[in-house]
Amino acid sequence: MVKRNESLDFLRGLAIILVLFRHLPVKLSFLPEIIYTIFSRVKAFGYIGVDLFFVLSGFLVSGLYFSKINSGKSPEVGKFLTRRAFKIWPSYYLYLLIMMIYLYFSKGIDVAWSSLGSAVFHIQNYLLTDKLHFWSLAIEEHFYTLLSLIVFILAKKNVNNFKKNILFIVSICSFIPMVMRLIFIDHHTYMTHMRSDGLFIGVFISAVYHFYSSFFDSLKKYQLILFILGMVLLSPTIYFIDIAYSGYWIRAFAFLLLHLGFGLILICSLNSGNFANKYIFRSPLGKIFQRYGYLSYGIYLWHFDFNGAFHFFVKKLSFNLDGALFGSLSFLVYFFGVYLLGVGLMNFIEKPFLKIREKYTA
Repeated sequence: MVKRNESLDFLRGLAIILVLFRHLPVKLSFLPEIIYTIFSRVKAFGYIGVDLFFVLSGFLVSGLYFSKINSGKSPEVGKFLTRRAFKIWPSYYLYLLIMMIYLYFSKGIDVAWSSLGSAVFHIQNYLLTDKLHFWSLAIEEHFYTLLSLIVFILAKKNVNNFKKNILFIVSICSFIPMVMRLIFIDHHTYMTHMRSDGLFIGVFISAVYHFYSSFFDSLKKYQLILFILGMVLLSPTIYFIDIAYSGYWIRAFAFLLLHLGFGLILICSLNSGNFANKYIFRSPLGKIFQRYGYLSYGIYLWHFDFNGAFHFFVKKLSFNLDGALFGSLSFLVYFFGVYLLGVGLMNFIEKPFLKIREKYTA
Protein backbone atom coordinates (compact mmCIF):
# COMPACT_ATOMS: atom_id res chain seq x y z
CA MET A 1 0.00 0.00 0.00
CA VAL A 2 1.26 3.47 -0.91
CA LYS A 3 1.94 5.62 2.14
CA ARG A 4 -0.37 8.63 2.24
CA ASN A 5 1.07 12.13 2.41
CA GLU A 6 -0.04 13.75 5.68
CA SER A 7 0.28 17.32 4.44
CA LEU A 8 -1.75 16.68 1.27
CA ASP A 9 -4.49 14.88 3.20
CA PHE A 10 -4.53 17.83 5.60
CA LEU A 11 -5.05 20.26 2.71
CA ARG A 12 -7.77 18.01 1.28
CA GLY A 13 -9.42 18.05 4.68
CA LEU A 14 -9.17 21.84 4.83
CA ALA A 15 -10.77 22.01 1.37
CA ILE A 16 -13.75 19.80 2.21
CA ILE A 17 -14.32 21.50 5.58
CA LEU A 18 -14.42 24.89 3.81
CA VAL A 19 -17.04 23.49 1.41
CA LEU A 20 -19.04 22.06 4.33
CA PHE A 21 -19.03 25.46 6.01
CA ARG A 22 -20.23 27.03 2.76
CA HIS A 23 -23.31 24.80 2.77
CA LEU A 24 -23.78 24.74 6.52
CA PRO A 25 -27.50 24.27 7.34
CA VAL A 26 -27.20 26.03 10.71
CA LYS A 27 -27.54 29.84 10.97
CA LEU A 28 -24.90 30.12 13.74
CA SER A 29 -26.74 33.01 15.43
CA PHE A 30 -26.64 31.08 18.72
CA LEU A 31 -22.84 31.46 18.93
CA PRO A 32 -20.98 34.14 20.92
CA GLU A 33 -20.49 37.23 18.76
CA ILE A 34 -16.78 36.82 17.99
CA ILE A 35 -17.15 33.12 17.08
CA TYR A 36 -20.27 33.91 15.06
CA THR A 37 -18.34 36.56 13.11
CA ILE A 38 -15.46 34.18 12.34
CA PHE A 39 -17.70 31.24 11.37
CA SER A 40 -19.96 33.45 9.26
CA ARG A 41 -16.92 34.76 7.41
CA VAL A 42 -15.65 31.24 6.79
CA LYS A 43 -19.12 30.22 5.58
CA ALA A 44 -19.16 33.17 3.17
CA PHE A 45 -15.87 32.32 1.45
CA GLY A 46 -16.05 28.55 1.97
CA TYR A 47 -16.53 28.07 -1.76
CA ILE A 48 -12.75 28.51 -2.18
CA GLY A 49 -12.42 24.96 -0.86
CA VAL A 50 -13.29 23.85 -4.41
CA ASP A 51 -10.41 25.94 -5.78
CA LEU A 52 -8.02 24.35 -3.29
CA PHE A 53 -9.25 20.95 -4.53
CA PHE A 54 -8.43 22.05 -8.08
CA VAL A 55 -4.82 22.91 -7.22
CA LEU A 56 -4.36 19.66 -5.29
CA SER A 57 -5.97 17.59 -8.05
CA GLY A 58 -3.78 19.18 -10.72
CA PHE A 59 -0.69 18.38 -8.67
CA LEU A 60 -1.62 14.82 -7.76
CA VAL A 61 -3.16 13.64 -11.02
CA SER A 62 -0.38 15.00 -13.23
CA GLY A 63 2.11 13.51 -10.79
CA LEU A 64 0.89 10.04 -11.80
CA TYR A 65 2.04 10.79 -15.33
CA PHE A 66 5.22 12.67 -14.42
CA SER A 67 6.57 10.02 -12.05
CA LYS A 68 6.37 7.47 -14.87
CA ILE A 69 7.95 9.74 -17.46
CA ASN A 70 10.70 10.73 -15.03
CA SER A 71 11.62 7.07 -14.56
CA GLY A 72 11.75 6.47 -18.33
CA LYS A 73 8.41 4.66 -18.62
CA SER A 74 5.57 5.25 -21.05
CA PRO A 75 2.76 7.46 -19.63
CA GLU A 76 0.15 4.85 -20.71
CA VAL A 77 -2.67 7.33 -21.26
CA GLY A 78 -5.36 4.70 -21.82
CA LYS A 79 -4.46 2.91 -18.61
CA PHE A 80 -4.41 6.20 -16.70
CA LEU A 81 -7.92 7.15 -17.85
CA THR A 82 -9.22 3.66 -17.05
CA ARG A 83 -7.81 3.83 -13.55
CA ARG A 84 -9.32 7.30 -13.00
CA ALA A 85 -12.69 5.95 -14.10
CA PHE A 86 -12.47 3.14 -11.53
CA LYS A 87 -11.66 5.74 -8.87
CA ILE A 88 -14.26 8.39 -9.74
CA TRP A 89 -17.17 6.85 -11.60
CA PRO A 90 -18.59 4.14 -9.26
CA SER A 91 -19.53 6.57 -6.46
CA TYR A 92 -20.45 9.26 -8.99
CA TYR A 93 -22.87 7.17 -11.02
CA LEU A 94 -24.31 5.51 -7.92
CA TYR A 95 -25.19 8.98 -6.66
CA LEU A 96 -26.78 9.90 -10.01
CA LEU A 97 -28.75 6.64 -10.07
CA ILE A 98 -30.14 7.15 -6.56
CA MET A 99 -31.02 10.79 -7.25
CA MET A 100 -32.64 9.87 -10.60
CA ILE A 101 -34.80 7.21 -8.92
CA TYR A 102 -35.80 9.64 -6.18
CA LEU A 103 -36.71 12.42 -8.62
CA TYR A 104 -38.51 9.99 -10.94
CA PHE A 105 -40.90 8.83 -8.22
CA SER A 106 -41.27 12.23 -6.54
CA LYS A 107 -41.41 14.60 -9.54
CA GLY A 108 -41.45 12.56 -12.74
CA ILE A 109 -39.02 11.54 -15.45
CA ASP A 110 -38.89 14.99 -17.09
CA VAL A 111 -37.70 16.66 -13.89
CA ALA A 112 -35.29 13.81 -13.15
CA TRP A 113 -33.65 14.05 -16.57
CA SER A 114 -33.62 17.85 -16.74
CA SER A 115 -32.03 17.97 -13.27
CA LEU A 116 -29.35 15.33 -13.77
CA GLY A 117 -29.20 14.32 -17.43
CA SER A 118 -26.27 16.59 -18.26
CA ALA A 119 -24.29 15.16 -15.34
CA VAL A 120 -24.39 11.72 -16.98
CA PHE A 121 -22.21 13.13 -19.77
CA HIS A 122 -20.13 15.45 -17.54
CA ILE A 123 -21.41 18.68 -19.09
CA GLN A 124 -23.37 19.91 -16.05
CA ASN A 125 -21.07 22.91 -15.63
CA TYR A 126 -22.30 24.24 -18.98
CA LEU A 127 -25.93 23.14 -18.66
CA LEU A 128 -26.43 23.94 -15.00
CA THR A 129 -28.42 21.40 -13.00
CA ASP A 130 -30.19 21.44 -9.65
CA LYS A 131 -27.09 19.78 -8.18
CA LEU A 132 -24.97 22.90 -8.46
CA HIS A 133 -22.07 21.45 -6.47
CA PHE A 134 -21.51 18.98 -9.35
CA TRP A 135 -20.06 21.65 -11.65
CA SER A 136 -16.56 21.12 -10.26
CA LEU A 137 -16.65 17.38 -11.00
CA ALA A 138 -17.30 18.14 -14.67
CA ILE A 139 -14.26 20.43 -14.77
CA GLU A 140 -12.16 17.65 -13.26
CA GLU A 141 -13.32 15.20 -15.94
CA HIS A 142 -12.54 17.67 -18.72
CA PHE A 143 -9.14 18.28 -17.16
CA TYR A 144 -8.25 14.56 -17.08
CA THR A 145 -8.99 14.33 -20.79
CA LEU A 146 -7.12 17.51 -21.74
CA LEU A 147 -4.08 16.67 -19.60
CA SER A 148 -3.96 13.18 -21.09
CA LEU A 149 -4.06 14.63 -24.60
CA ILE A 150 -1.22 17.05 -23.80
CA VAL A 151 0.90 14.30 -22.24
CA PHE A 152 0.21 11.93 -25.14
CA ILE A 153 1.25 14.48 -27.77
CA LEU A 154 4.36 15.71 -25.96
CA ALA A 155 5.61 12.28 -24.92
CA LYS A 156 5.05 10.85 -28.41
CA LYS A 157 6.69 13.70 -30.30
CA ASN A 158 9.73 14.48 -28.19
CA VAL A 159 10.24 12.70 -24.90
CA ASN A 160 13.63 14.34 -24.27
CA ASN A 161 12.16 17.85 -24.36
CA PHE A 162 9.04 16.87 -22.44
CA LYS A 163 10.14 18.63 -19.26
CA LYS A 164 10.47 22.13 -20.65
CA ASN A 165 7.59 21.70 -23.13
CA ILE A 166 5.14 20.71 -20.41
CA LEU A 167 6.10 23.75 -18.32
CA PHE A 168 5.57 26.06 -21.29
CA ILE A 169 2.18 24.63 -22.30
CA VAL A 170 0.88 24.38 -18.74
CA SER A 171 1.91 28.00 -18.10
CA ILE A 172 -0.23 29.09 -21.05
CA CYS A 173 -3.14 26.92 -19.89
CA SER A 174 -2.91 28.51 -16.43
CA PHE A 175 -3.58 31.99 -17.84
CA ILE A 176 -6.21 31.15 -20.47
CA PRO A 177 -9.10 31.05 -17.93
CA MET A 178 -8.23 34.56 -16.73
CA VAL A 179 -8.36 35.80 -20.32
CA MET A 180 -11.71 34.03 -20.78
CA ARG A 181 -13.07 35.74 -17.66
CA LEU A 182 -11.99 39.09 -19.08
CA ILE A 183 -13.67 38.41 -22.42
CA PHE A 184 -16.82 36.62 -21.25
CA ILE A 185 -17.40 38.71 -18.15
CA ASP A 186 -21.16 38.12 -18.17
CA HIS A 187 -20.82 34.32 -18.12
CA HIS A 188 -20.85 32.27 -14.94
CA THR A 189 -17.52 30.91 -13.69
CA TYR A 190 -18.57 27.26 -13.45
CA MET A 191 -17.42 26.53 -17.02
CA THR A 192 -14.15 24.71 -17.61
CA HIS A 193 -12.57 27.42 -19.74
CA MET A 194 -13.37 29.97 -17.01
CA ARG A 195 -12.15 28.12 -13.91
CA SER A 196 -9.45 25.57 -14.73
CA ASP A 197 -6.44 27.78 -13.89
CA GLY A 198 -6.08 26.15 -10.47
CA LEU A 199 -5.75 22.70 -12.00
CA PHE A 200 -2.97 23.77 -14.36
CA ILE A 201 -1.15 25.68 -11.62
CA GLY A 202 -1.17 22.39 -9.72
CA VAL A 203 0.27 20.67 -12.82
CA PHE A 204 3.03 23.29 -13.08
CA ILE A 205 4.02 22.74 -9.44
CA SER A 206 3.97 18.97 -10.03
CA ALA A 207 6.25 19.30 -13.06
CA VAL A 208 8.80 21.29 -11.05
CA TYR A 209 8.46 18.85 -8.13
CA HIS A 210 9.16 15.79 -10.31
CA PHE A 211 11.52 17.09 -12.98
CA TYR A 212 13.46 19.79 -11.09
CA SER A 213 13.55 18.30 -7.60
CA SER A 214 16.78 20.01 -6.53
CA PHE A 215 15.31 23.42 -7.32
CA PHE A 216 12.07 22.49 -5.56
CA ASP A 217 14.00 21.38 -2.47
CA SER A 218 15.91 24.68 -2.47
CA LEU A 219 12.62 26.51 -1.91
CA LYS A 220 12.50 25.11 1.63
CA LYS A 221 14.70 27.93 2.93
CA TYR A 222 12.15 30.45 1.65
CA GLN A 223 9.21 28.61 3.18
CA LEU A 224 8.07 31.40 5.51
CA ILE A 225 8.26 34.00 2.72
CA LEU A 226 6.29 31.74 0.36
CA PHE A 227 3.65 31.08 3.03
CA ILE A 228 3.20 34.80 3.76
CA LEU A 229 3.03 35.57 0.04
CA GLY A 230 0.48 32.79 -0.41
CA MET A 231 -1.73 34.26 2.33
CA VAL A 232 -1.42 37.72 0.76
CA LEU A 233 -2.61 36.31 -2.57
CA LEU A 234 -5.55 34.66 -0.81
CA SER A 235 -6.54 37.87 0.97
CA PRO A 236 -8.65 39.38 -1.84
CA THR A 237 -10.97 36.39 -1.49
CA ILE A 238 -11.39 37.01 2.22
CA TYR A 239 -11.95 40.72 1.65
CA PHE A 240 -14.32 40.54 -1.30
CA ILE A 241 -15.99 37.35 0.01
CA ASP A 242 -17.57 36.18 -3.25
CA ILE A 243 -15.27 36.84 -6.21
CA ALA A 244 -17.89 35.89 -8.80
CA TYR A 245 -20.02 38.88 -7.80
CA SER A 246 -17.32 41.43 -6.96
CA GLY A 247 -16.95 43.40 -10.19
CA TYR A 248 -15.12 43.11 -13.48
CA TRP A 249 -11.43 43.29 -12.48
CA ILE A 250 -11.77 41.43 -9.21
CA ARG A 251 -13.70 38.64 -10.90
CA ALA A 252 -11.16 38.38 -13.72
CA PHE A 253 -7.95 38.41 -11.68
CA ALA A 254 -8.82 37.28 -8.15
CA PHE A 255 -9.43 33.65 -9.11
CA LEU A 256 -5.91 33.49 -10.55
CA LEU A 257 -4.49 35.09 -7.39
CA LEU A 258 -6.50 32.62 -5.33
CA HIS A 259 -5.07 29.64 -7.22
CA LEU A 260 -1.53 31.02 -7.10
CA GLY A 261 -1.93 31.54 -3.36
CA PHE A 262 -3.06 27.96 -2.85
CA GLY A 263 -0.18 26.85 -5.07
CA LEU A 264 2.32 28.53 -2.73
CA ILE A 265 0.61 26.97 0.30
CA LEU A 266 0.92 23.59 -1.44
CA ILE A 267 4.65 24.15 -2.02
CA CYS A 268 5.07 25.00 1.66
CA SER A 269 3.20 21.87 2.75
CA LEU A 270 5.38 19.66 0.53
CA ASN A 271 8.50 21.26 2.02
CA SER A 272 7.14 21.28 5.56
CA GLY A 273 9.64 20.94 8.38
CA ASN A 274 9.51 19.36 11.82
CA PHE A 275 7.46 22.19 13.34
CA ALA A 276 4.60 21.86 10.84
CA ASN A 277 4.69 18.06 11.01
CA LYS A 278 4.56 17.99 14.79
CA TYR A 279 2.22 20.87 15.61
CA ILE A 280 -0.06 20.95 12.56
CA PHE A 281 -0.21 17.74 10.53
CA ARG A 282 0.29 15.31 13.43
CA SER A 283 -1.71 17.26 15.99
CA PRO A 284 -5.16 15.90 17.04
CA LEU A 285 -6.88 18.57 14.93
CA GLY A 286 -4.53 17.85 12.04
CA LYS A 287 -5.45 14.16 12.19
CA ILE A 288 -9.15 15.06 12.02
CA PHE A 289 -8.52 17.20 8.96
CA GLN A 290 -6.56 14.37 7.35
CA ARG A 291 -9.38 11.92 7.98
CA TYR A 292 -11.89 14.24 6.35
CA GLY A 293 -9.40 14.69 3.51
CA TYR A 294 -9.12 10.93 3.01
CA LEU A 295 -12.93 10.68 2.74
CA SER A 296 -13.40 13.96 0.90
CA TYR A 297 -14.73 12.61 -2.41
CA GLY A 298 -17.67 10.75 -0.90
CA ILE A 299 -18.39 13.61 1.47
CA TYR A 300 -18.39 16.09 -1.42
CA LEU A 301 -20.79 13.97 -3.46
CA TRP A 302 -23.42 13.64 -0.75
CA HIS A 303 -23.06 16.63 1.60
CA PHE A 304 -25.47 18.82 -0.37
CA ASP A 305 -28.27 16.25 -0.17
CA PHE A 306 -27.50 15.45 3.45
CA ASN A 307 -28.00 19.17 4.00
CA GLY A 308 -31.36 19.02 2.18
CA ALA A 309 -32.50 15.97 4.14
CA PHE A 310 -31.45 17.70 7.34
CA HIS A 311 -33.58 20.76 6.52
CA PHE A 312 -36.54 18.52 5.66
CA PHE A 313 -36.20 16.69 8.97
CA VAL A 314 -35.95 19.95 10.94
CA LYS A 315 -38.98 21.44 9.17
CA LYS A 316 -41.11 18.34 9.76
CA LEU A 317 -40.35 18.29 13.47
CA SER A 318 -40.52 22.09 13.85
CA PHE A 319 -37.14 22.35 15.56
CA ASN A 320 -35.60 25.77 16.13
CA LEU A 321 -32.23 25.98 14.42
CA ASP A 322 -31.52 29.32 16.09
CA GLY A 323 -31.60 27.90 19.60
CA ALA A 324 -28.24 27.42 21.27
CA LEU A 325 -28.71 23.76 22.25
CA PHE A 326 -30.28 22.53 19.04
CA GLY A 327 -28.05 24.73 16.91
CA SER A 328 -24.94 23.20 18.52
CA LEU A 329 -26.31 19.67 18.11
CA SER A 330 -27.22 20.38 14.50
CA PHE A 331 -23.71 21.60 13.79
CA LEU A 332 -22.25 18.36 15.18
CA VAL A 333 -24.81 16.14 13.43
CA TYR A 334 -24.05 17.77 10.09
CA PHE A 335 -20.27 17.32 10.30
CA PHE A 336 -20.44 13.85 11.83
CA GLY A 337 -23.22 12.72 9.51
CA VAL A 338 -21.35 13.56 6.31
CA TYR A 339 -18.25 11.93 7.81
CA LEU A 340 -20.18 8.67 8.30
CA LEU A 341 -21.46 8.92 4.74
CA GLY A 342 -17.85 9.25 3.58
CA VAL A 343 -16.83 6.19 5.61
CA GLY A 344 -19.66 4.16 4.11
CA LEU A 345 -18.84 5.13 0.53
CA MET A 346 -15.13 4.48 1.06
CA ASN A 347 -15.63 0.99 2.50
CA PHE A 348 -18.53 -0.26 0.40
CA ILE A 349 -18.01 1.46 -2.96
CA GLU A 350 -14.58 3.05 -3.44
CA LYS A 351 -12.36 0.35 -1.91
CA PRO A 352 -14.06 -2.61 -3.64
CA PHE A 353 -13.74 -0.93 -7.03
CA LEU A 354 -10.15 0.04 -6.32
CA LYS A 355 -9.40 -3.63 -5.64
CA ILE A 356 -10.92 -4.53 -9.00
CA ARG A 357 -8.85 -1.77 -10.59
CA GLU A 358 -5.62 -3.11 -9.11
CA LYS A 359 -6.49 -6.62 -10.26
CA TYR A 360 -7.00 -5.69 -13.89
CA THR A 361 -4.99 -2.50 -14.46
CA ALA A 362 -1.97 -2.85 -12.17
